[in-house]
Amino acid sequence: MPRQLKVFVHVDGQWFGPDDVVPAEVAEQIGDHAWADDDPDEGEPEPSSTGPKPPPMGGKGSGTEAWAQYAEQLEVDLPDDANRDDIIDAIREAGHPVE
Repeated sequence: MPRQLKVFVHVDGQWFGPDDVVPAEVAEQIGDHAWADDDPDEGEPEPSSTGPKPPPMGGKGSGTEAWAQYAEQLEVDLPDDANRDDIIDAIREAGHPVE
């Protein structure tokens, strides 16, 4: 079965999408990021929709305590004197969503 695109791409003046059969000479010009995985166990893991959600970036519920609790749920280590921005940076650096 030919590879299937997961997004629309524009190559040499022509659009190709997920339902199109892409000619081999065109497929060679398309980066791996545009192709759907054939094996769901390969590649980067999909973000979990059941995991903890990050607190809001502003407004009610966006304080240091909320972010520290989120970091704890994600098991991200924080220094004792970390402020809100330090916590958000640590979560981001650990590869977790912050928005």
